[in-house]
Amino acid sequence: MKLVHPHKIITLIALCLTQLSCVAQNKSTTVQTIDGKKYYMHSVEKGQTLYGISKLYEVDKNDIVLQNPAIIEGIKVGATLKIPYAKPSVTTNETKVTINPNATTHVVEKQQTLYSIAKLYNTTVNELQALNPTVKDNGIKEGDKLLISKQASTTTTTAINKQPIDKPADGTSIVTFDAIPVKTTPKTDEGITDDKQVNIALLLPLFSNAHSDSASLKNKIFSGKSMIALEFYNGFLMGIDSLKKQCVSINLNVFDVENDSLKTLEVLSKKELTSANVVIGPFYTSTALLTSEYCAERNKTYISPVSPNNKVLAGNSKAYKTMASTQSQFEFLGNYVTKNNASDRIVAVYFEGVKQKMAISYFSKYAQLNRDSVHTVNYKKQGLKYLESQLSKTKPNKIILAITEQSVANDIVNKLKTLSKTYDIQLLCGDIYLGFENIDYETLQQLKFRAVTNSYTDYTLPKTQQFVTDYRTKYKSEPSKYSMSGYDLACWIASSYGAYKNINNLAATKYQGIADKYLMKTVGANNGFENYGLYLVGYDALQLIEEK
Repeated sequence: MKLVHPHKIITLIALCLTQLSCVAQNKSTTVQTIDGKKYYMHSVEKGQTLYGISKLYEVDKNDIVLQNPAIIEGIKVGATLKIPYAKPSVTTNETKVTINPNATTHVVEKQQTLYSIAKLYNTTVNELQALNPTVKDNGIKEGDKLLISKQASTTTTTAINKQPIDKPADGTSIVTFDAIPVKTTPKTDEGITDDKQVNIALLLPLFSNAHSDSASLKNKIFSGKSMIALEFYNGFLMGIDSLKKQCVSINLNVFDVENDSLKTLEVLSKKELTSANVVIGPFYTSTALLTSEYCAERNKTYISPVSPNNKVLAGNSKAYKTMASTQSQFEFLGNYVTKNNASDRIVAVYFEGVKQKMAISYFSKYAQLNRDSVHTVNYKKQGLKYLESQLSKTKPNKIILAITEQSVANDIVNKLKTLSKTYDIQLLCGDIYLGFENIDYETLQQLKFRAVTNSYTDYTLPKTQQFVTDYRTKYKSEPSKYSMSGYDLACWIASSYGAYKNINNLAATKYQGIADKYLMKTVGANNGFENYGLYLVGYDALQLIEEK
């Protein structure tokens, strides 16, 4: 046996200790207020895990996933995560408690700001700050209680309290909710026949380590990665009630399908899929392609609820994709510019890559400009000075940004903010910018930012408020945009069935939901349909609003 010199052993130990120190969990000192809520801005370091980060900041893993949905596919070194500044507080059994004779309390809900709360109660931000002195320095977060003057009034419904979720010893959340109705028959069952039944297969990334069909999800154990799928499922179940009102029997099977082609093929081979009229999911493009091909071969209606890739529509005339592609988003921007000040200076900026160049070409194809053309800037090669040289000081500048690298986008947006002191600038983008971090709303508002997106929710509408109230009552939690998308999808199917008494005319069914709207267009002969129901959104008074 070859002996190792003691000095080498010491060196190896020192090296190991050095490496361990490199992955030491360091709590970020960068704090940013976003939409009225404080967050630590944590940069993921090599060797860090979601569990370790949650322990470092003493917050639940699910709370981190909810604020950073992209990490459902895993966290990446260098990614910036929003970490709730403090643990989400659990409300008491009463949402309105009299604090003094002249005030009651309001429990801050998801996405609410001081400005939106002031509008709800017909009061002002200054009055709220006067009654709640700490919010001026600390901001507000979901679950906080604010004193509201009794003289203020609101027509909104009192929030249902969130209930704490039991957690086993390993920290995994147990999500408890209604069992899947394997067979649900409407209350009015007169005239129900076999042709009045819709068989739906829902393929979701539940990460439950089980591929059980038609099984109750109640009391199963899920990780934080399951949260988006569970929220979509909860909303979809509520939308199913709309189908039942059409006196149609629903047979719903739910399958756990992750980003795994072999497991997807295993699920698709199950006999329960044979009778499905409609197959919805999975969430990943690669497995969605397999599922679309399966449905095309068997003449089944297929719906892709998440992937924006048009490949899932190829060769399947009964396939529907609810998310618009990059091409459609930039086509939408081209039409917007054509109809709104087409004589402005138009500057399209990309960084690198074929997809970004294609996005600019889509925009240029559909933008019909007056006496000018689209001025393209390769920001990676030409830089800020060249970009500035393309701007006009005599007329407004519309900057079409196709950059998808978050760090580059953050940098250029901040530099455009400086340039906006000299030039009249409006920033136009795809929906990816709505999820970018470290771009504050004040900057976007100053740049007259507008983004194309498939989903937008107006919380002032009665039907939205009713859905939120019903969701809180049923699930004892707040609905997310995924809950609303699931609900809208089910209601769209119900709307089509109500109009045609079948589900074969989804392409002809226009529907305005509480978050998503459906306006289908074909992407070519023998191919399926893409949803072109898009919104143009931006910021006003630091609130996300729709430009009609």
